[in-house]
Amino acid sequence: MPLLRRAIATLAAARARAGLFGIAAVILLVLPFVVPNQYWVHVLTIGVVFAILAASWDLLYGVAGILSFGHAAFFGLGAYAATLVNLRWGVNPWIGLVVGGFVSGLLGIVFSAASVRLKGTYLALSTLALAQTLQVMAISFPEITRGTLGLSGYDGLPGLDFIGPSYYYAALVLAGAVVVGLYCLSRFTRIGLAWRAMRNDPTRASTVGIAVAWNRMVVFVLAAFIAGVAGAMYADYIGVMSPAEMDASITANVIAMAVIGGPGTLVGPAAAGLVIEVLNEQLRGLGGAYTGVAVGGVIILFVMFIPGGFVELFQRAVAAVSRPRLTIGEDVGAPTNG
Repeated sequence: MPLLRRAIATLAAARARAGLFGIAAVILLVLPFVVPNQYWVHVLTIGVVFAILAASWDLLYGVAGILSFGHAAFFGLGAYAATLVNLRWGVNPWIGLVVGGFVSGLLGIVFSAASVRLKGTYLALSTLALAQTLQVMAISFPEITRGTLGLSGYDGLPGLDFIGPSYYYAALVLAGAVVVGLYCLSRFTRIGLAWRAMRNDPTRASTVGIAVAWNRMVVFVLAAFIAGVAGAMYADYIGVMSPAEMDASITANVIAMAVIGGPGTLVGPAAAGLVIEVLNEQLRGLGGAYTGVAVGGVIILFVMFIPGGFVELFQRAVAAVSRPRLTIGEDVGAPTNG
């Protein structure tokens, strides 16, 4: 009865997976009410925003195999775009979220069209140069961006209160929609399968009819759009926008989230985004250098011993919960005849 046993094991694993996901969802929903004070609600909100950014970077690298060192460029540009349209023209910040994503996506189109022939390290370095260029431009045009002083005095998202968990839940809904949408797109659609084939072997993917250049552009623009929306949400919540949001350290932090969460899984990097932000806050008292060493040590441990990240830990937990248990009288080790 091997097929029956396999079906029972699959069903048990599915039930365990659903149960663990349900527990995680409940924890996320009640988290703002069990943390010590409002400041930790603020930390959780920032963590959820970075979860969106981490998922968008994982779409690029983990799903499509495009290494980017300049993802902060799209994050910061989306934040600036949403902020400026509110300050200059009084655009509703909810619409500003879309504007931030649209402007970042537009940059993604221009950049990916210009760099479509670049691969590997050359493409990664060009994305880093893009982020550095935008950061310098934000500093160099103070009549628009106020330079290093940054932008402030714009409206937050209407209907949301800075005191309390309303921003947290808004960010959580957005993060859930992004992660679930990207997961379904990458796993259950033809274009998602094309992205994964492109990641595994671009040359072979092109020989079977996949338009590698076109798909690179599509996934780059989508990731840029989501990063821009995350940046706009971040700016609306923080209330102050500066060139620091385009710094390479932002991208480094996001890469750490993807590595620790589990590259290519989307869910793992998003979960790691929240966890690492809380960890960074816990270690802030040690100083920036020690915090970097601690996070770097965690990354090394995951790469060496748990390369699948949080998702691998989750799979181990599912296997442990769904492992069949022996009952009295069951003889699983009895030898068979013939």
